[in-house]
Amino acid sequence: VGPVNATMTKPELSPIGLDYVREATRTAKLPWFAIGGMNTSTLEQARKAGATRVAVSSAIMESNDPAATSMELLEDLK
Repeated sequence: VGPVNATMTKPELSPIGLDYVREATRTAKLPWFAIGGMNTSTLEQARKAGATRVAVSSAIMESNDPAATSMELLEDLK
């Protein structure tokens, strides 16, 4: 579901926002992931909207410490 937020991975796509995350939470019958601009700042908003799975790329790849960023994101998902 996304891109929820603006992302450098796909700059040509406009963000769809959290309403689609809420809709997927209510109606989706298959597992889904919130994608697009997921990082330690935006993850909490996505979780509050109902996301239980996220796909992360830029936040880890652009981090000075990818392992620490990955662990922080995983901890935030608990």
